[in-house]
Amino acid sequence: MSRLALAATVAMLMAPAAQARNMEDFMTVKELPGGQEFEVLNRPGAGPAHFWCAAGAHAQRDLGLGPLARVYLVQGRAPSTMQPGWQAVTFTVNPTHAVVAMLPDGGASDLVLSLKKQGYALSTDSARQYCFDGPDIKLP
Repeated sequence: MSRLALAATVAMLMAPAAQARNMEDFMTVKELPGGQEFEVLNRPGAGPAHFWCAAGAHAQRDLGLGPLARVYLVQGRAPSTMQPGWQAVTFTVNPTHAVVAMLPDGGASDLVLSLKKQGYALSTDSARQYCFDGPDIKLP
């Protein structure tokens, strides 16, 4: 195999990883006091996949949680408490948070990615998969 073909193959294989990293960095996360709850700030064009991608990435990368740890939806889009004038979605990684009991199955039977059902949860790995599956967005 020529060097050019080898370089092209390696670049192609690395592209999904680079794209995932960009999707993770597309949204801004602000931690709330206590360290187990955080907001993902809204950006124009952001949908549920973007919020869950950022939540899963933050839980793993910044909070050091494993792939099976759960991320729970505390509140859908609402005014941010950490960034005045912005909208945000609030998540927690605290399994004893009051919202966890709101959906007995943790939203596991839902087929729709939710930003409205308090207590809806995904594993950090499942949430982070949306970094790969999310819509194609032009990054600044």
